[in-house]
Amino acid sequence: MKGIFSRAIVYAIILYMISTLMQSVYIGGIGAAFLGGIILSVLNVLVKPFLQLISLPITVMTLGFFSLIVNGIVFGLAAFLTPQFSVGGLGSATLAALLFTIFNVFLNGALKEEE
Repeated sequence: MKGIFSRAIVYAIILYMISTLMQSVYIGGIGAAFLGGIILSVLNVLVKPFLQLISLPITVMTLGFFSLIVNGIVFGLAAFLTPQFSVGGLGSATLAALLFTIFNVFLNGALKEEE
């Protein structure tokens, strides 16, 4: 349980950063960002592996690029399930998911260096 909340805090920071960079991503405040981080954490554990499994043939045919769309779908689903969090469409969700992944790599790397 501790891992979900620490991940949700990192995700909330990243979501807030993305909402400041992209006009098509709206976060209503810190509470919405934290709740969005929790929901995104849960979706990444429960839903994303299933979507990756059923989209495996098209992901292989596109040399892995379809996984960006899967990430966008999960990001958009998190926005749909979270009050005061919205995304302007699948294209915006896919770009936001790409930015999310980049920020997540950098933040997790920075946090691991501090330990």
